[in-house]
Amino acid sequence: MKLKTTLTFFILLFCFISSAQVDVAKQCKKAKYDAQQSRLKAKEFSNDKKLALGLYKAEFNFLLKAEGICENYSNKGLKLFLRSFSSIKKIQKDKVLTAKYTDSIISVYERANAKGIQIDSMFFGKAATWYTRSSAPDYFKADVQFQKAQTWSKFKVSDYNTQVYYKNLYNLYVKSNRTDNELKKRLISEYFRLSTVISDNKLKPNSQLFISKIFNNVVRSCEDILPELAGYLKTLPQQQDVKITSLNNFIDLLDQKKCSDSPEYEILIDTLLKVDRSVNSVLAKAKLLYAKGKNNEALNMLNEAKTLEIADSSLLEKINKKIASIKLENVRTLYNNKNYKKAYSVGKALTGRIRGEGLKIAAKSVAAMANSCGASTFDRKCNYYYAIELLKKANSSGASVAKLMEKYKNSLPSGEEKFDKGNPKKLSLSCWGVEVEIY
Repeated sequence: MKLKTTLTFFILLFCFISSAQVDVAKQCKKAKYDAQQSRLKAKEFSNDKKLALGLYKAEFNFLLKAEGICENYSNKGLKLFLRSFSSIKKIQKDKVLTAKYTDSIISVYERANAKGIQIDSMFFGKAATWYTRSSAPDYFKADVQFQKAQTWSKFKVSDYNTQVYYKNLYNLYVKSNRTDNELKKRLISEYFRLSTVISDNKLKPNSQLFISKIFNNVVRSCEDILPELAGYLKTLPQQQDVKITSLNNFIDLLDQKKCSDSPEYEILIDTLLKVDRSVNSVLAKAKLLYAKGKNNEALNMLNEAKTLEIADSSLLEKINKKIASIKLENVRTLYNNKNYKKAYSVGKALTGRIRGEGLKIAAKSVAAMANSCGASTFDRKCNYYYAIELLKKANSSGASVAKLMEKYKNSLPSGEEKFDKGNPKKLSLSCWGVEVEIY
């Protein structure tokens, strides 16, 4: 008797479950059908935006009902939600209401993930945007989805997703009260990466301006960037070309923020030289050495740059100009430091476009030593004959010498002084090892 009762119970339970399953299947089918009909009618009344919006909202609600009832809800169901949500957004201009629908589709998306539904990769970028536009934005979840979206093989770069992604990363950083150094590092490295993405994909200039504005809110001064460099150098990419690009990006950044006098800047330059001894890296080192007042070392680097492959002839011209400029500066420094003998010899040896200025400094050096070069006043005044001779050569090489020429002529021996010496025609100048004509 007891066995019969138990058997009857299980038979009734099975029938009940079967009946319930049939009922659930019917309800599922009915909800999907109602959603479909609502959409068809919305299209039918597309000219009446208010009515169409109401029907799209009804479609969305029927889809919510179906999602709650139907078993094995799939990617197809998510795509129907996305389509309905997109239709509502096109008509719905109320941001508050749109945010509520965004909250709903986020819930659907999260439930699908919780159920283990294999989510189509196309949803990652969509979901990232939903999280940023919900009534309570979740920047962390948005960032997770953004990162997943960018690994999708069919991910298409656009001005919109580039800007929204970087802005969301910045919002995460601000939410940490600007204390999360890892986020700061990401903002810096992603700025460089996205700048390349914008350039390579020919996005609008506005996208570069957009991320640059955010970046400059993160990195405002040397103090914002220098503490990060040590950690950054430890995590440089292993791929050679990427490593070189990264180093150059940081060097440019420190230049922009006027940090080129920092020890960290020199470390970056030296690191770049180790991995890429190219014209650009050698010139960067030359620029640094020159800024530090190490002119001779800078000259060595500039001369090395000339031995490397230079495709741009205008760059070679710039290098030659800089070499000439530093050489001339060195002579002027010698003269200003009253090292007249050295200034004379080095100035006289200059060639090319700076020959005239070199000879002019040589003449000034001779004049500066005139009062200490010679056994008598007459001999000492004769130094100005040589100074004038040098000025004439300087003038023929393009130097402006008129004022000095007049000054030195007034310093020559007088007719009486020449008469007292027997009107000599020539005189050897012991200081300079030359013989001058007396006129």
